[in-house]
Amino acid sequence: MKKLKLTKLLAGTLLITSFLALSPIAANAEWKNNSKGWFYTEGNSVATGWRLIKGNLYFFESNGYMMSNDRTRFFDSEYGLNSDGQFTNVTISGNWAFCKQTGKIVTYLGSETNINIPDKIDNIPVTGIGAYAFRSPKITNVTIPNTVTIISYNAFSGCTNLTDIKIPNSVKSIYDHAFTDCWKLKSITIPGSVVTLGNNIFNRCYSLTDVTIENGVRSLGNGTFTSCVKLTNITLPDTINFIGESTFEGCMSLKSIVIPNGVTNICNNTFNYCYSLTDITIPNGVTSIGMGAFNHCKNLNTITIPNSVQNIKTQENGPNYQVIKVTPFEGSNKVKIYVKSEATKQLLVNSGVSADKITVTA
Repeated sequence: MKKLKLTKLLAGTLLITSFLALSPIAANAEWKNNSKGWFYTEGNSVATGWRLIKGNLYFFESNGYMMSNDRTRFFDSEYGLNSDGQFTNVTISGNWAFCKQTGKIVTYLGSETNINIPDKIDNIPVTGIGAYAFRSPKITNVTIPNTVTIISYNAFSGCTNLTDIKIPNSVKSIYDHAFTDCWKLKSITIPGSVVTLGNNIFNRCYSLTDVTIENGVRSLGNGTFTSCVKLTNITLPDTINFIGESTFEGCMSLKSIVIPNGVTNICNNTFNYCYSLTDITIPNGVTSIGMGAFNHCKNLNTITIPNSVQNIKTQENGPNYQVIKVTPFEGSNKVKIYVKSEATKQLLVNSGVSADKITVTA
């Protein structure tokens, strides 16, 4: 096949139909291309996700166009993604596509819904799960061996029927969107071994109710639990010193949370749309509160803000350099705010909070 070059991507289609599990290639399957790039037809549809075609492994994006080497940032360079869209340094061993050089699972080629990831393939330890490796709505359960240290970008995103997975305490890094759109995942434990926790890890895990974050985890990235609408309670260990933007945004069932003493910033939109949150205390040591941090917490009754808070962000530049201004408690109409100094009260008034909502205590 002549050299293929992916030139432009079309707009994404619906997630649940975008990434399908690998299936036998239809008899009338064929390569086609247009001004947008190359794609592979399977009857009346186009291939998406991983496909093994005539012994070569390819990845097709959600719009059906083939991934080629001008987008290698999504995959390890060791995979050998070439200009024809083929992954040349990937070994096919049974139902597994595996990169021996990195020790990463590239993808699963079988049809099972309950998957046990082996600890070795061809006698080489499995140390990582690659980008998009298990992006399939058919998968329901996954067992990860304790040889794995890395869970890469989007590794399980789009596993809309995944109900059960355990992250072993060998894992040190979980990257962006690793479990995004795992709609049926009900519980998860983040082991204390995790040093790097990326952004939007559990975004839109709509059924997630039970979360355990073990002692040793130091930060929660931006949007970690965004739109986890059934998350009710969560305990953060004392080792947490950073909570990112929108981390709990849209957690409409979240009733209570204790912010660890090591946290110094409440970032933009951290608790936006936490409808069920009733009371919260900001610990001493927090120096700033981000724009919209507690917006639309419509059942928030009380919040205590310490004297350590010196900055409350209320505006930023939006599209076309328009200034967007949002107070930290917009739409949280019930809230009573307790402070310990007139200076902190004035800081809140300057941010747009009504003075009659603020009480100075001794």
